[in-house]
Amino acid sequence: SVASHRSTNEQTDGDGGASTSGSPKAKPEHASATQLVQAKAGGAAALEALAKEFPNDAAVQVELAKAYANANRSADMLRIVTKLEPAAIDDDILDLVVAAAQKPESADDAFAALEGPLGARGVDGLIDLSQQKPPARGRAQKALARSEVRAKASPGASIYLDFRAARDCKARHDLLGRVKDFGDVRLLPVLKPLKKESGCGFLGTRDCHPCLRKDDDLDDAIHAVEGRTTKPAPKGSQ
Repeated sequence: SVASHRSTNEQTDGDGGASTSGSPKAKPEHASATQLVQAKAGGAAALEALAKEFPNDAAVQVELAKAYANANRSADMLRIVTKLEPAAIDDDILDLVVAAAQKPESADDAFAALEGPLGARGVDGLIDLSQQKPPARGRAQKALARSEVRAKASPGASIYLDFRAARDCKARHDLLGRVKDFGDVRLLPVLKPLKKESGCGFLGTRDCHPCLRKDDDLDDAIHAVEGRTTKPAPKGSQ
């Protein structure tokens, strides 16, 4: 009979196939927690080296962006941020871009990121900037007025902007259904003052929004927003 023999470096896998035990292990795609902590301690240069080793590790890219910002390298920070996946754009990263948008030397690049690659989070940043000092405030307001920018807004940001833009009682009342379905915590400081039954007319004794009290829609909207709110208000909520 003819017998076949496997090399001593081969083992049988679960399906009866051969695998080579001496073959090199696949390189990990993500840095270990220890590597990341050590690189952070080493500053931007160490994080750059780690980013080259793990180019697809979002956590490394995020820390590199923060290191660039701390070193006043806004252009480099923005270059990293615009390549991040949307899920990696947390509040800390968004704050860095918003801060860069308020500096003359980095405003153009920061606004370009907020209006484009950052998607829905970019709209959140523009809402924040629309409440800041000029010239960032005016530039953000103009950006938010553009249809291609507004199209990127999350449902929560969209109803926030629409409700803030509503100029009369009926227009606001008509939006309460969307507020109930999609409104987030940034709308609460806008909604709650509407419960007041005074503030208009002679001596401010007249009801400014009587149509909002013809039914329970305003209270229902406020309760719905409060019921799904577990985080602090996003930037630009005031």
